[in-house]
This record gives sequence, C-alpha cells and structure tokens, in this order.
Amino acid sequence: MREVRITGNVPSPPDDAFAKVSDLARFPELCPDVREVKVSEVDGGRESAWKVKFRGGMLEWTEQDEADLTTRTLTFRQLHGDFKEFFGQWRVEPQDAGSTVVFSASFDLGIPALRAVLEPIAAKSLHTNMTAVLRGLFGADVEIEGR
Repeated sequence: MREVRITGNVPSPPDDAFAKVSDLARFPELCPDVREVKVSEVDGGRESAWKVKFRGGMLEWTEQDEADLTTRTLTFRQLHGDFKEFFGQWRVEPQDAGSTVVFSASFDLGIPALRAVLEPIAAKSLHTNMTAVLRGLFGADVEIEGR
C-alpha cells in the first residue's frame, strides 16, 4: 500500500478552507491532469466520479465522499475503478494565521508485478496534482510539505 501526505498552511479561515477543498467539481479547473470530476448525490450520500491523466492514459474511479463539518474532514473511499484500493481524507485544522490543510491518501494499483515501478510514479502524480489543487485554491505561494 502506497501513501501520500501533503500539508499546506493556507491564509483562509478553517470553515472557508474546508468549503474550498470539499468543492471537488472545481478540481479540473485547478489541475490540468484532473480531467473530470462529477459529483452526485446517491442514496443520501455523495459520490464523485473521477478521470485523471496518468502515463499517457486515464485513471478512472468512483468514490464515496463523506463530509464531517464538525471536524472539517472529507473522507473518501473508492467504490469501483482502476485502483485495487484507494482511500483517504482532506482535513482542515485551525491555525493562528489561517488554516492547515492536510491531504492523505493510501492506494494499491493491484498490479503486483509492476508495483515497484508504477506505484512510485502514481504517488508522485497524486502529490503533484493535489499540490496544484491546493495552490489553485489558496494561491501560488502556499507552502507545501509532504511526501
């Protein structure tokens, strides 16, 4: 299982920052590799269908997204798609001069023979894409930490 974690200190108040990172449908305008995100309400919950450019092709999946406004956490888990397993969360925490936004995700592409080659590339791509999203939402000078 490969993990990606990104932390950004942003100038927005926590509730505003959480509203921005929860607006998944906006991500394609912030990152060119995120080609499409369709958000829909299904059985009282929220799902999002993703298409993301990866190595000359496209990764596609549908995830369940669960927002907790009290803890400012958006948890996601793949329902079906190209990953064997994919889950994680966006979390927003108050900070003196705004907020700290934390993105974390774990995934398994499900191709054991190519795990050593493909998963590091996928992790780097996920890190690059979510960094672009954070900078698109909060400004190009947002300081990013993570692996």
